[in-house]
Amino acid sequence: MTKPEIRIGTSTPVSDPSGDYTWELFHKIDAAHPGAFDALSGKAQQLVGGPNSPASVNGRPPLVAALDAHQIDLFIGYCSGAQGIVRKSQRYKSIALPPELSVGPEYGLTVSRHAQAGATDFAIYLLSPPAQKQLQAFGFIPVALPARQ
Repeated sequence: MTKPEIRIGTSTPVSDPSGDYTWELFHKIDAAHPGAFDALSGKAQQLVGGPNSPASVNGRPPLVAALDAHQIDLFIGYCSGAQGIVRKSQRYKSIALPPELSVGPEYGLTVSRHAQAGATDFAIYLLSPPAQKQLQAFGFIPVALPARQ
């Protein structure tokens, strides 16, 4: 990615969490390769999530239009979003970051004691094997079910 000829698309930092995670990724790369952050952030085309982001092009998301038009060589984004692009076009593939460069949130789940009964049912469903399999299909890492007590 640090080669000058590689064109990168990203989300917009500050306006979009995916952009913030991408800048965090650039900082991680910079720790191993000083100067990489300036090179990467300087050439990154902020295509989505910002107030000045381009509109859809003929019904296609801006990042897909930029890939199709060869304006970018790769886009850094969520695995869940990449899966939809890969399903629609065999021209593209999704590649996971190596674990040492992984960034992003770890999601938690809490049900308020004041929540309606359906909230607990939904939380239990989210932890079920079928729901975890579906979440995994969208690029999320499945969690283990809580131990029975």
